[in-house]
Amino acid sequence: MGKNMHSFVRSFLENPLIENILSDLPGPLTPLDRALDKLLRASSGEVPLSRALHAAEAVDLKGYDPDLLLLFLCSWAGVAARANKADEARALLHRATPLIGADTPPELRVRALGIEGLIARVEGNLGRREETYNEIIAILPENSPHYPGWLMNRYLFFARLGRAEELPRDLAFLDAAADRYGIRSTLDLARFSQFLGKRGTVASCDRTVIHNYVRHLFDVRALKEASVKRHLATLRSLFHWLEDDDESIEDPFRGARIRIRMPKR
Repeated sequence: MGKNMHSFVRSFLENPLIENILSDLPGPLTPLDRALDKLLRASSGEVPLSRALHAAEAVDLKGYDPDLLLLFLCSWAGVAARANKADEARALLHRATPLIGADTPPELRVRALGIEGLIARVEGNLGRREETYNEIIAILPENSPHYPGWLMNRYLFFARLGRAEELPRDLAFLDAAADRYGIRSTLDLARFSQFLGKRGTVASCDRTVIHNYVRHLFDVRALKEASVKRHLATLRSLFHWLEDDDESIEDPFRGARIRIRMPKR
């Protein structure tokens, strides 16, 4: 990394989750620092989208480091896309693209591609969404802290389409890296999504689906009881959250008695 890299950009490259980043930045903080923090937190659901967009609109963007501006504009575009403002997101991405140069870190290059893919998702363009994932994985080095997250996103995308079997190398990498990067539960959800495939959506799951998944974990995946219990604990948390978030979704675990025992051979 360059010696003169802005501290916010450096933190982003080293930690894609960026938790409590403002407390680690040397003061005084700029309006852009505070607005960028809101944008990143809005992307993870911690800050309302409207609040983050309002903060971004109030920032004077003159005189800032190009890499910091690139991160800011891409983050702003991402929040705009999530707020169903595709035209605004595309305009912001258009402003960000000229900032990408030969020395731009790959993590920032793929940030712009990721926003393009997000806009494609909002517009229902699954083909372009898939292309951006593939381009991102081709650009990022495997030793980048951002690589497992993008690889997981691509795997989830394929799994939801019932095509996860097309990515055996991705699954092998994620299996090996799951505990190191704290993505074991996300990988469990990806495998459940792969199991569902074209059978239906997560929201349509009932107890029969859960029982069939337990049998699948034992018979097809050949997992041990402890691993199956971990998978189901992850699913219980997911459905509990879904039910709280959407009253139309019924938790298939509610009142269900699911035995987790290795079947007799």
